[in-house]
This record gives sequence, C-alpha cells and structure tokens, in this order.
Amino acid sequence: MQNKIFKVAQDYVFGVTFFIILLLWQATTTILDIPIYILPSPTDLFLALIDNYALLFTSGLITLVETLLGLICGIIFAILIAIIYNESNLIKRATFPLIAIFQTIPSVAIAPLFLIWFGVGIFPKVLLIMLTASFPIIISLTNSFTYVDQDKKNYLLSLKASKKQMYQYLYYPESINSLFASLRIAITYAMVTAIFAEFMGAKRGLGVFLNMASSSYQTDLVFLVVIFTAIVTLILIEINDYVHQKIIQ
Repeated sequence: MQNKIFKVAQDYVFGVTFFIILLLWQATTTILDIPIYILPSPTDLFLALIDNYALLFTSGLITLVETLLGLICGIIFAILIAIIYNESNLIKRATFPLIAIFQTIPSVAIAPLFLIWFGVGIFPKVLLIMLTASFPIIISLTNSFTYVDQDKKNYLLSLKASKKQMYQYLYYPESINSLFASLRIAITYAMVTAIFAEFMGAKRGLGVFLNMASSSYQTDLVFLVVIFTAIVTLILIEINDYVHQKIIQ
C-alpha cells in the first residue's frame, strides 16, 4: 500500500512542482510590479499566446519540418559514415579527427557562410542541422562498432558470416542503445540549430518570430518561443525513447 502511494506521488510530483513555480512566478511579478518587458507573468504569456497563437504555430511548424528533415538526413549520413569507418580503418584515421574538430566549431560561425553560399531557403538550414545532428551519432556509432563483443565477432567470423549478417547479428544489436542515446543529444542540437539558422536569415520560422519579438522588446513573445521550443524538443525526445523501447522489447 505504501509503495503504491509512493509511486502515485512520484507520478504527480513534477506537475505539483511546476504548478507551485507558476504560482510563485505570478505572485512575484504581481507583488513587485515587474514590467512585462523585463519579466512577463504567466497570465501575460497566456494572453500573448491567445493573440499570437496562429503566427507562433505556423512558425513552429516550419521550424519543426526543417528540424525533422535535418534529423532524418543526419541519421542517414551518420550511419553511412560510421559503416565506412568500420569497414576502412584508413579512412577512419584520415578523417575522424577532422569530424571531431568540426564538431567544436559553433553553429554561429558556420551559419553565416551557409547563408552566403546557399541563400535563405530551406536547404542551408537542413544542411546545417544535418551536420550538427550527425556528429554525436557518428561518434557514438563509431565507438560502438569499434568495441563490440570480440567473442561474438570471432564466433560469427568462424561461421563465415557475410557482411550483412555481421551487421544484422552483431553491430546492429550492439549499437542500438548508443544510437538512440546519441539521438537524444542530436534532437536538442537540431532544434536549437534550426532556430539559430532562421534567426541569422530566413523568411519564416521560429527564428524569424524570435528576431521580430526581441527587436521590438516583446519579452512575452520571446518566452513563448522558448517554451514552445522546449515542449517540442521534449516531445521529440519522448518519441525517440518510445521507439527505442519498442525496438528492444
């Protein structure tokens, strides 16, 4: 009975904590009479959402499409690179350090170049998201392929398993957890990169919405973008975890 009560309390603890934070937030802004351009209250955000929900969700949908396209391309690109590295140690030694170095370059330095080279359309944003999201997946999969169970590998080699069978029965099962773990990081990178790329130069999207709000000191709209981004990112991560659990069951 006590364990059941404890489990129920655990299920609702986040919701209760979040509600308390909202109450404290609302009380603080009201009592201290904090201007909306400094710190909008939860009610200010709700009113701003009612007035701007159409533009916010339209912009969010554009950014989400760019994010998903970049993620899908990044996953495919990362898997192909990891397989190439697994098959050719020479290529891995020649280019893997470059990938590690390229990962340290911030998007703020790359995005302007992509906009100059490819314009303000969807292609440079998807390309930037793809490259940014693929790095953690490449590193994770490469390490997983390198450190597979050697006994299993030798056993399959002794049975003269084909390349396809090696990936099907060894590399894929050994790397699936690493793939989805790195995808959690990639999702976060992808959403942030998409907004930043739009902020640097775009016609539509959350980045444009954010640029418009910040330049006009509409802090409530800036908060809406932050909250919307956080919610969408959490939903994508939950979907990733759900698919992961279904695959390993």
